[in-house]
Amino acid sequence: MTLPIHPVAEIFPLMSDAELRELGADIKAHGQLEPIWTFQGAIVDGRNRYDACCIQEVEPRIRELPADTDLLAFVLGKNLHRRQLNESQRAIVAANIANLRSGQKKKTPANIGENTKGPPIGGPGISQSDAAKTMNVSERTVQRASKVVKNAPREVVEQVQAGSATVADAEAVAEEPKEVQKAAAEKVKKKAAKTLKEGVAQVKAEEVHPVEEPTTDWPVDALGIPIQDHAIEAFESIPKFDELAKLLRQVGKLYSELAELPGGEFLRRHGVSINSPNGWKSKGIQDALAAVQDCKPAYTVCPWTVNHLVHPEAQFTHDAECSLCKGKNWSRVLRKHEPAYSLLEKLKEVHGV
Repeated sequence: MTLPIHPVAEIFPLMSDAELRELGADIKAHGQLEPIWTFQGAIVDGRNRYDACCIQEVEPRIRELPADTDLLAFVLGKNLHRRQLNESQRAIVAANIANLRSGQKKKTPANIGENTKGPPIGGPGISQSDAAKTMNVSERTVQRASKVVKNAPREVVEQVQAGSATVADAEAVAEEPKEVQKAAAEKVKKKAAKTLKEGVAQVKAEEVHPVEEPTTDWPVDALGIPIQDHAIEAFESIPKFDELAKLLRQVGKLYSELAELPGGEFLRRHGVSINSPNGWKSKGIQDALAAVQDCKPAYTVCPWTVNHLVHPEAQFTHDAECSLCKGKNWSRVLRKHEPAYSLLEKLKEVHGV
């Protein structure tokens, strides 16, 4: 039977898969030294030990806490001394503490409809100020961490919890699309990027666009739809876009060559340059190139004009307030993570391409 998890157990992060396998192997070889602590049958401390035992098919050793236990104090006492946490990790823990609701435990299939009051967590609510003092961080840092916990994708929060990213780093990419943030977090997890911000830059530089190689002859758009009259002037700027993109690639190549020279020592720093598999690259040049590629005219008809054909239930009307085309009825390049990207096939179908 799978044991439910009490909310107080979730203020500290889980181990990585590799760490969990290592713990499981140790438990199998030497036994489970520390019990799994529960309150009213829900795990309060020992989620990692419980998962490790399950993986190794070892019978877990479980102990139930007394009814008058201050669960928050218990969990903090058990974990703070055995975890070396940096400031951002402590801030996330403090944010989780402040988010706890006294007297409640997580609903499970077994207790839905029941009164789930019971497990005390140390008083009627915990302020961010008190949580900050408990974890030895500023209240302002806890406020920022709370926003990250609330708004950032789970993958981003996990990297901050793991110590691979900071709260400030997560804030810096908060305005990026969720899918881009997730991909950046994956790069940080795999150590392909030092920071989330660097990971975002890599994702943008690597993302494949549904646009053919630059050409100065554009009787049709990137989807093969003939250029329509309302978009002719916009598409006439394509050669300038191509020229600028070519120059930026040349500058980027020169930058990479310079970074490899002895005199380029101070270019070879994270935060200044991106250490990609193809050498050091300028983040500024990469961002500029991505911007030129993103803003180039690509579709002679705005994809949102066919949204009603794909999603008739949306009751969406394409008008001058369109967030993509701004009423121009032609569009820039779309990336795969953008909602309108899914409409491109229908746009081709409607225009007989």
